[in-house]
Amino acid sequence: MKHAEINAAIRRAQRCFKKNHWSLPPKPQWDVTDWGLGAFRRYGAVLVNLALEKEYSEKRIYLARRQTIPAHCHRKKKEDIIARNGTFAVRIWFGNPRR
Repeated sequence: MKHAEINAAIRRAQRCFKKNHWSLPPKPQWDVTDWGLGAFRRYGAVLVNLALEKEYSEKRIYLARRQTIPAHCHRKKKEDIIARNGTFAVRIWFGNPRR
């Protein structure tokens, strides 16, 4: 992604957080990703890392309309996921999702 696209995505997320009164840390650590797929408009997200540890992560995630996060798994990491707005669905595999 180009820097202009990354900066624009962060600004959209900031506006959404501010409009909805969702707090951020004083100096947020932003992560804008398309998971290496090259299709940010479809598979993209803006993340604010709140806690990053070996076996746990906590993030605020902003998705624009029609964006999705591709299926992935964490074998040993726990995540807290809180949906504040919009439609949210999680698919859970019992066992190895690559079978």
